[in-house]
Amino acid sequence: MTSRDDRCRKPIRWPFTLLSLLTLLQILVSVLSYRRIGVPEARVDALKLGRVTAGATAEVGGLREGDVVRTVNGIPFESYDVAPRSKLVGPGEQASFVVHRDGSLLALRVRFVPLAEAALPTLVSSLIVGLVFWSSSTILLYRRSYRPDVRLLFCLAQVIAVAVHLPPLGYLNWIHVSQFPVLVSILAVSLTAPVLLHYHVTYPVPLGTRTQRRWGLAAAYGAVVLADVVYVAAALQWLVDPVVVAPLVVGWFVLELLVSVVAGCYVYLWRADADQRRRLRVVVASVTLAFIGSAFLYWLPAAMEGVSLAPEWAVRPLLLLPLLGYALATVRHGLFSIDRLLNRALVYVILSVAVFGLYLGPFLVVDRLLGGNVIVHTGIVAALALLVGLS
Repeated sequence: MTSRDDRCRKPIRWPFTLLSLLTLLQILVSVLSYRRIGVPEARVDALKLGRVTAGATAEVGGLREGDVVRTVNGIPFESYDVAPRSKLVGPGEQASFVVHRDGSLLALRVRFVPLAEAALPTLVSSLIVGLVFWSSSTILLYRRSYRPDVRLLFCLAQVIAVAVHLPPLGYLNWIHVSQFPVLVSILAVSLTAPVLLHYHVTYPVPLGTRTQRRWGLAAAYGAVVLADVVYVAAALQWLVDPVVVAPLVVGWFVLELLVSVVAGCYVYLWRADADQRRRLRVVVASVTLAFIGSAFLYWLPAAMEGVSLAPEWAVRPLLLLPLLGYALATVRHGLFSIDRLLNRALVYVILSVAVFGLYLGPFLVVDRLLGGNVIVHTGIVAALALLVGLS
């Protein structure tokens, strides 16, 4: 490393040091704020549109599992998070619930508890993940702050460290959208899209001319900032209802994520050399694993059935996989051996899925057609096991 690079480190590092301190402060504020946010003592899941899913007994206001909450203190359940703050229920207070049970409506009194108590495992998981993002990116920046790609990766990790403290999805309906820590986490989520797009159109191969990148990225950042300003104004009830604005913000966020994915694919297929493709393969593998794990364990089951296969506290650490992939691709140590490992792992995954399908598919078909007793099932299992073994 040259002495010129050493001289360039100090002035570059100061703004990022300030950003790192602000990120750590926001993490602390988010953790402390969850003790002041009230949620029902019984688990009323927002993902199931107010259905009581667990923890409801006669000791918590008469709620039962399967009840559907219609109103809270006269406020419709789906609008509670955008209700005036004066109508929100705090920890230790009680609220009047109207629930639907067995074809009739019942009025109940339900006590609220701190969110930090009701969702402690998820909040602890978020804290650990956020601190890992914050500390690892800060250490990487300290060692290689002279590299633009490291600085950009640092910004992405710091934004995610704040975004990961978004409250558990099952409790979002109980949390006012204008509460500062929640609002900052939502804005951080939206900022991950343009920062990720910035990374993919710049590294490992810059796309377009410098002027084209400047204008394109200015449009990407500007559009997200404009959407966030409108959302903040709506959350503070200065403009339209946040329920109307939220789909626009989410839509633009998804669009920029898709553009960043397309940019990465374009670089990999047509612009990258062998070393750059090796870097991109590490990134793609880590993101794919995190996406598949999150989708099949949490997002898809929650969207279709309202109940996830894994708790949210167990799913959030999957976000560390992309961090590891991007860090390895940026540092570029031992990528050849990692690339060989990824190629072998891909072959093993394909073979495993094929063998699993060869076993499960015929088993379900034969079982549906024949039904049968234990002897029939044993014969089917033995025959398919022999077929899989021969394969």
